[in-house]
Amino acid sequence: MRNRTIIALLVITVTLIAGIIAAMLFSALSGHKPAAQQTRPAEIHESFELAAGANVEVRGINGPIQIETSDTNAAEVHITRTARSDEDLARNRVIIERTPTSLSVRAENSREGLWQRFWSGWGGGDAKQEVRLRLPRRIELTVRGVNGKVSTGATEGSLRLNGINGRVEAGAISTNDAEVSGINGSLNLSITRLGGRGARINGVNGAINLSVAEGVNADLSVRGVNGRVTSEMPNVTLEGGEDRSNRTARIGTGGTPLSISGINGRVQLSPMTATN
Repeated sequence: MRNRTIIALLVITVTLIAGIIAAMLFSALSGHKPAAQQTRPAEIHESFELAAGANVEVRGINGPIQIETSDTNAAEVHITRTARSDEDLARNRVIIERTPTSLSVRAENSREGLWQRFWSGWGGGDAKQEVRLRLPRRIELTVRGVNGKVSTGATEGSLRLNGINGRVEAGAISTNDAEVSGINGSLNLSITRLGGRGARINGVNGAINLSVAEGVNADLSVRGVNGRVTSEMPNVTLEGGEDRSNRTARIGTGGTPLSISGINGRVQLSPMTATN
């Protein structure tokens, strides 16, 4: 009798679990709500003063990021959020934290449990954000964990662009320390000044177009590139055959390290012009 009771309980438990899994799959495949019930965009707009040399970080955004810069201390943050429902918007907030010397913009996805996901739809609501910033040119900038295109204006300070699933367009940088890594898309980068630790570009799944201004001095090292490496810069000769993945060159008088490694795509160096 006891064995029969245990078996019956097991059958009931397995049936319930199977039902829950089936419901979750149906919810994920069919969607929580039809497209006609999508909410109107929710917008955030803030204006404030931000000191030159401020630390700026943008992370965890599911959507494009556009950063414009100018010679000013004025800063603006404009964010547009969209989701399938008001509940999805509430669960996927964007947090803005600012002081006179720092700015942080990040997406905060709520930690949902099994039952919340079951009742609200396993798809998570597909919340998206579009971020547009107007900032001082002199900033220490970090952008990471982004699912979308990233575009930045000219900056004077350290630069970190990490973990971006989309094309990256980086305006003219003047820096002692730059790192660009984990990019799933093409990269366009312009350099007006390079010193200190120099610049490191690695882990890019796409073509790289590197524009270098006259007067920049660097020792270029290219390693592990699955594509052609070419230069249109005058007085710069790449050492090594065209079919090799490891190349070196001296830009100007050399000295500051500029390394490019782990690239799945072509690498092209060109002189920086007014249109770069």
